[in-house]
Amino acid sequence: MKIAVLREGRASLTNMWAAAHRRTLAILESFLRRNIILLFLPVLVTACTAYSDGEPMKVKDDAIQELTILANRDNFSGEKGGIYTGVHDPVLRASLYSKFNSTIQIFISAVKNNTTKEQYVELLRNSINNFDRSVLDTEDAEHVAGNFEKIMDCIGLDSSDGALNKWMYGFDPN
Repeated sequence: MKIAVLREGRASLTNMWAAAHRRTLAILESFLRRNIILLFLPVLVTACTAYSDGEPMKVKDDAIQELTILANRDNFSGEKGGIYTGVHDPVLRASLYSKFNSTIQIFISAVKNNTTKEQYVELLRNSINNFDRSVLDTEDAEHVAGNFEKIMDCIGLDSSDGALNKWMYGFDPN
């Protein structure tokens, strides 16, 4: 009798472990499908930098430090004493947080690789387009664009050459 109970217990544990393993793989697969471009952007930045004939853009001396501080904030929660209430859907907020922090890490790599202004603008354009504008309400979309402006401020990039307006409104009014 005791042996049968032990066998059933082992079988149950094995089944629980297998189910947890399948769930973990499904979550990982889903994450990779949504964020595949973010995995390849560092390679793109490095490749563009290596074959660029342009002059590297002079970034702020504390650009990496400012980007790191920005990455350590919860950029999609409400602002205390402010009007913005944050992204209410916790799954969407986690996704935005993950994508935005990956974007910041890519910009940190770009700063280290002496990227040109044109490459920063292209990187900004590619990065913002990884955020699906159609799933965001206007307030959250404006906040995403505002966060990209904070990245621009951190490195000293003065213009997105219309990339943020194009993403936000579908056209560049300039």
